Amino acid sequence: MPHGTAKKVVRRMEEARKYLGEWGCTTLSMLAKALGATWEQARRAADLLEARGEAAVFTYGGKLLWCVNSEEAAAEAIHKLRLELWRVLCSSRRRFVSPTEAARLVAADPQARKAFSKFTSLTKITAGTLAFIDAALADLLGEAFDRRTNKKIYMVRTDICAKPPRRTEPKRYKPRRNLVTFRVTEAMARDIEKAAAALGVEKPRLIRMAIERLLKQYGVKI
Repeated sequence: MPHGTAKKVVRRMEEARKYLGEWGCTTLSMLAKALGATWEQARRAADLLEARGEAAVFTYGGKLLWCVNSEEAAAEAIHKLRLELWRVLCSSRRRFVSPTEAARLVAADPQARKAFSKFTSLTKITAGTLAFIDAALADLLGEAFDRRTNKKIYMVRTDICAKPPRRTEPKRYKPRRNLVTFRVTEAMARDIEKAAAALGVEKPRLIRMAIERLLKQYGVKI
């Protein structure tokens, strides 16, 4: 890895650490936006923080949240999202809601908008926004009620609105592992040593990250 490239990667990692420290948790798309980087560059920075034990990945309604390496921070972030979504849905007195309608309700409520803006863009309702809101609805309300059309509909049941959602333990994301073997030349080994030292991560972790990136580049699912 060229020295200039390593310095850029370290700088992004440090900036990502700062944002996670401020927000507690976020999504890779919002982290990329904050860093002014591509999704892959943000993922690389987040992967490095995870390798150093400074970040962890948790699941939320099928979506992945990158958080400071703290169960408490993840639990707090997820619970706040649930509470805000619960409040805007139940105060609207709707019996049924779609992701688009829920996104508009969240965007129109200053308190809910502030909470969700750490995870998805609400300035303009995009496909990414709807995907995150859909995950939040599934987490709070369960399965979509009507899937006969392309428009998902969720039922806002009276028992759900009767009391606020409970705080629960967050679930860590456990990716499927793949076995890859290859021979490393002496020149490659020296480059790996230098890159690992520059980035502050262990060599096995750096090698796995490089392999994952290469496989993704060629469209191989991992």
